[in-house]
Amino acid sequence: MTLCFLDTAPYVHGREGEDIRLPCEIQDEPLSVVWVKEDITDQQEWKTKATFFDRKAQRKDDRFHIDKNFSLVITDLKVADTGLYHCDVTLRNFESFSNSTLMMISCNLLYSHFNRPASVIGTEPNVRGWKGEDIRLRCDIQEEPLAVFWSKESDSDQQPPTVKAAFFGGNFESREERFDIDKNFSLVITTLEVADEGLYHCDVVLTNRDDFTNSTFLMVDSMASKHVIEECVAESQSNKSRCTYQTSSNTPSVNLTCVVSEFKPNISMLWSKETGEILNSTVAHQTTLSDDTYERFEAITVFVHDGTEETFICVATGDPLHGISTAEVTVLSPSAVGTAPNVRGWKGEDIRLRCDIQEEPLTVFWSKESESDQEPPTIKAAFFGGNFESRGERFDIDKNFSLVITTLEVADEGLYHCDVVLTNRDDFTNSTFLTVDSMASKHVIEECVNERQSNRSRCAFQTSSNNPSINLTCVVSEFKPNISMSWSKETGVILNSTVSQQTTLSDDTYERFEAITVFVHDGTEETFICVATGDPLNGISTAEVTVLSLSEKHGNSALVLGLAIGVPVALAILFLLGGIFLQRYHPEYLPRKGVEIDRPANQFNKIEDVAGIPAGDKPEHIHLTGKDW
Repeated sequence: MTLCFLDTAPYVHGREGEDIRLPCEIQDEPLSVVWVKEDITDQQEWKTKATFFDRKAQRKDDRFHIDKNFSLVITDLKVADTGLYHCDVTLRNFESFSNSTLMMISCNLLYSHFNRPASVIGTEPNVRGWKGEDIRLRCDIQEEPLAVFWSKESDSDQQPPTVKAAFFGGNFESREERFDIDKNFSLVITTLEVADEGLYHCDVVLTNRDDFTNSTFLMVDSMASKHVIEECVAESQSNKSRCTYQTSSNTPSVNLTCVVSEFKPNISMLWSKETGEILNSTVAHQTTLSDDTYERFEAITVFVHDGTEETFICVATGDPLHGISTAEVTVLSPSAVGTAPNVRGWKGEDIRLRCDIQEEPLTVFWSKESESDQEPPTIKAAFFGGNFESRGERFDIDKNFSLVITTLEVADEGLYHCDVVLTNRDDFTNSTFLTVDSMASKHVIEECVNERQSNRSRCAFQTSSNNPSINLTCVVSEFKPNISMSWSKETGVILNSTVSQQTTLSDDTYERFEAITVFVHDGTEETFICVATGDPLNGISTAEVTVLSLSEKHGNSALVLGLAIGVPVALAILFLLGGIFLQRYHPEYLPRKGVEIDRPANQFNKIEDVAGIPAGDKPEHIHLTGKDW
C-alpha cells in the first residue's frame, strides 16, 4: 500500500483542556475518510471517532469531528485521548490508503515541572554546554517505557514544543539533524549551537499508561573566537594582539578599538596604560551576532607626545576567555623625521622600521651603527635620484621610506639611522634601536634525549641498584633575552642545582644548562621537573623526568643477565688466545712449503724431535723453511 497520496503528522503533543487538529492531507477527492483511534496499550481496541462518506461528515463522539480539510478536530482534550490515530482513506476509484499520528496528552501540572516522585523519571534541572561540543541530556526511567519523547519548548507560547527524538514501538528515532536518543533514553545533541539553548522535556509513557514529564534547561555558551585591537589588524601584523601603530605629526591623537567576538555569556573589558592607569572608554558597544553570540567593542582616544611612544592594553575577563585575555598596542608619535626610538622583533620574523618624513626628500639613507668605533655605519638601503635601492641581503626600503628587514637574525640587533636630505638641502637624522630576541628552540632534559623517547620534555629514566644516584641536566637552547630556570620535585620542593651554566651560541642566542644530582630509594620512582620562565618561552615551559630505581629483585636479574652475556664473551676471548698460541707453538702451524721463518730457538721447545734436533744441542737461533717439513 503506497502512502504517496496521504500525509499526516507523525507525532502531536497536546495539553489537557486545549483543542487540537490532526491533519490528514489528501491529494485526490475521497469517497470516504475514517478516523480511528488505536489504544497504544491494547492494540485489540480500536474506536471510530469520526467519518466522512459521500461528501458528508458524521460524528461518533461529541468532541471529535472532521473538518473540510479531512483533519480530525478534538476539543477539550483529555489525558485519555492519548493514542495512535489512523486516517483511513478510500478514493473514488476504490484505492485505499492509511497513515497514522501518535498524540500524547499531558495534564497541565506536567509542564510546571510535573510533581511526581523523582525515582520514577530523573533529569538534571540545569546543564551547561559550549558551542561546538557534543552533550547528553539524561532521562533516567525506573521502569520499561512504552514511549519516550524528547521535545524542546518553543520560544513562543503560541507554538507547541518541537519533538527532537523519540522512542516508540521499540524503535529509537531522530526527528531532527544533530539530535538523537540513545539506548538509555538520553537526548544526544552533537556540535552544539547557541540556538540549542532552551527548556527540554522528557515525556514518558509507561506500559500501564501512566505518563510523566521532567525537564532540563540547557544553557549553551561560546568561547570567544578573537580578541584584537582593530588598528593592529589594519597594520597586517602577524601578532593581532600585540602591535605597533604610528600616528602622524599632524594628528598626534589616535582612536584605538578593542574587539572581542563570538562569546557568551557576557564579559568585562577595560583599557589601561602600561603603567596600570585605567582609561575611560569613549565607546562601549555590544551586539548580538547571527548565531546568538555577542561581539563587544571598547574604544579610547589617546594622545602621544611628539617623538615619543606609549603602550596601551585592552584587558578582557570572563569564562569565554579562559579567565583573562590581553591585547596591547604601542603608539608612536613621530618627530620632524620620525622613527620609533626602540623596536623589538623576534628572530625569523619580518619587521619595518619607520622613517616618517613631512616633506618630499631628495635622499634617504638607512644605515646600521658599527659595533666598533673605528668603523663607519653600514648602509643597508637608500632612496636616491628617485630610485629605491637595497644595499644588503634581507634589507630594503619601501615607498614610505621605512627600512624593511626580512627573516630577522639576532645579529641584526643594533642602532639604525635614517638620514634624510630635503630638496632645500636641509638634512635630518633620527634613530631606532632594534632589539632582536629569539624564542627558545628546545627545552629538554638531556637524559630524555639519550633515551631516544619521542617526548623530549617528558620521559622515564632508570638507574641501577648499584648506583641509585643520577645526574639530570636541563637544557634550553637558542633563546634571547635571558630566562630563569629551576629544578623541583613533583611535590613542589625546590632543588639546588649542582651546575648552572650559560653560553653564547654562534648566532648570538644563548644556551643554558641546569644540572642536579638526585637519589631515588631502592625499588621506588620519583618525578623531577625543570621549569623555565621568560619571554622566549611564552611565559613558562616545563620538562619532567621520572627516575626509576631498580629493586633488589631487579638487581639480581641484572646480575644473571650480566653473567649470561659475560660468560660467552669470555669463552670467545680464550678461544682467540688459544688460536694464537697454537699458531706459535704447534707443528701444524709451522710454515708451509716454500715459506721461510727465522725465530729464536726458545720458541721451539716443544718440537725438537720433529725438527730432528738432538736434545742438548739446540742452538740459540733456528732458521726453518717449508721444505724442512
